[in-house]
Amino acid sequence: MTRTYERRLGPHHFAYLRSLAEGLDREEAARRYLGMAHGHELVTLHRQLVDQLRALARRAGDSRWRLIGVELGARAEVSEGALYGTTGGCGTVPHPRPPLYEWAEAEGLGDWSQDELLEMYEQRFPAEDPRAARKARRNGRLRERQLEVLADLAKLASQPALATDRIDAWFDPTTAARLMSVGCLLLQDLAQRIADRKTWWSGIRAVGAAKAGRIEAHLQALLPTAKAGRGLTTAPAAGVPMLLPRSTHALDGSQGSNRSPLPPRVPVGNDLEAIDAWLASAVGKPGEPGHNAITESTYRREAERWLMFCLLERRKAMSSADPEDCRAYMSFLNGVPAHWMSRRKAARLDVASGWTPFRGQPGLASRRLAVKVIHLMCNWLTLQRYLDSNPWTAVNRGLVDGNEVAPAPTSRALTPAAYQALLSALPCPERPGETRNGFVLAFTRFTGLRATELLNAKVGDLKEQDFGWQLDVVGKGRKRRLVSVPSPALEVLEQYLAARGLPGLGDCEDEVPLLAAQDDATRAPTYSAVHQSLSTFLRRAVQRADLPERERERALQATQHWLRHTFATRAAEAGVPEDVLMAEMGHASRATTAGYYTAQDRRRHEAMERAAGGRQ
Repeated sequence: MTRTYERRLGPHHFAYLRSLAEGLDREEAARRYLGMAHGHELVTLHRQLVDQLRALARRAGDSRWRLIGVELGARAEVSEGALYGTTGGCGTVPHPRPPLYEWAEAEGLGDWSQDELLEMYEQRFPAEDPRAARKARRNGRLRERQLEVLADLAKLASQPALATDRIDAWFDPTTAARLMSVGCLLLQDLAQRIADRKTWWSGIRAVGAAKAGRIEAHLQALLPTAKAGRGLTTAPAAGVPMLLPRSTHALDGSQGSNRSPLPPRVPVGNDLEAIDAWLASAVGKPGEPGHNAITESTYRREAERWLMFCLLERRKAMSSADPEDCRAYMSFLNGVPAHWMSRRKAARLDVASGWTPFRGQPGLASRRLAVKVIHLMCNWLTLQRYLDSNPWTAVNRGLVDGNEVAPAPTSRALTPAAYQALLSALPCPERPGETRNGFVLAFTRFTGLRATELLNAKVGDLKEQDFGWQLDVVGKGRKRRLVSVPSPALEVLEQYLAARGLPGLGDCEDEVPLLAAQDDATRAPTYSAVHQSLSTFLRRAVQRADLPERERERALQATQHWLRHTFATRAAEAGVPEDVLMAEMGHASRATTAGYYTAQDRRRHEAMERAAGGRQ
């Protein structure tokens, strides 16, 4: 069954009708605000727009619906004559004539005779036509009421255009059909075509350079971030995605149907502010102790995907979502539409370069993570009285699994042979990049720190106890813990400080970061710099290592986080008590730590061989 798309009402539609109420010519208003001027198409569009708004006003119980579309004639310019009551047609709003003596004094005519003054006065200010004056006053009142009803309806129904909206929702039917016939189904498709082709209108029936210019101007009015000839660009300001509306009360969450009737405990007024507040609570703010950039990126990605789904697929604010929307989102995740996915490399939110919310169909683990993160966020927003209830508590969140069976658990720890191969691939410790990679490789293996924990660590966070050294860490969930720093870790740290030209631990400044930028020994690097450098090294080292093919393929998947798993796996194999390892890793759940004691296939197999009396 073909779905019919109702024309959406944008700010430009209301600007068009306001200009008509102010007396602007219809064709000029259409060129200025609707990007069109063709006669019969304009007549049809105008009638449809008026009918749509009248129907909207009637549904809202607004008795002023009859005023919509009534044309009151041109409004005369307020000239010097008009200020003193000169009538210039039925659209003029007359004003009382000034008293004769005031006018004569203002004009410096005090020496003229009374008869002469009266003659000049009548010529300058003709007597009003009572019928014209009454009509002008009536039209003025109707015009004000027209503008009032248009302003009220704009608050109720005006929507900003989104890059992923269909063309036929914003262009007249004839133009939309011609654009869609060449593959421009969405506004972003048209923007991309304009960016890619100098004469982008070639091959489109009945569209020449002049009409193409009007279409481009209309598209730019719809999407201010779409520059002529440049496609779509990232929206500015505060990291707000270009795809998300930023001002409409109908969708920004300020009037969400699931908003709590009580004042929120956090100072937020809309859904985007609510997401930011939750992220600040969950992972901290950049620069604060314990801020986790990786977790923030993951959480923000899932929150924004949920927000975009509510806006683009369900046409409602995130704070209006109900359990049915939650079930629909799980179904959506099980089969993400093609236009939501692209593997093209592009910076986040850079629509011009092909960015989309998904890079591919998410697997089971990714879908489970998405639902878990959104549930946590909605739960926190409910506790903070932003939401009245968490809609995810009323659904079976296991529906996100679909018919997929979870794969068998596998370890993400490097084997001893693979880890040794990485160490052997560090032949040039004098090179800054190799030196830092070697330090990350060894220090993480001996401490189990998360990537952001190591990135945020400073020399002053190291504490010498009577039994040895510990590192004061603010970890995931902004929880503080003391991590043991064994002798091998201290040794590689001292070597790394010396390679940077810095004194040892006893004399080094407290603010010196454990990890350093390559061009400054006293400045911390960015996470992306460390990640890119280490990933390149790991991939190159594994490819050159003398490892069995299966082990090499597995090790090629390794990341910095694998070093943390390697630490925990080797500790479990060495018999470190579970409670000790749980404290060292900073796990919130004992079940997470227990996984390192139960998932070691080799250790389990050897134990069962011994029990069966077989060979090991």
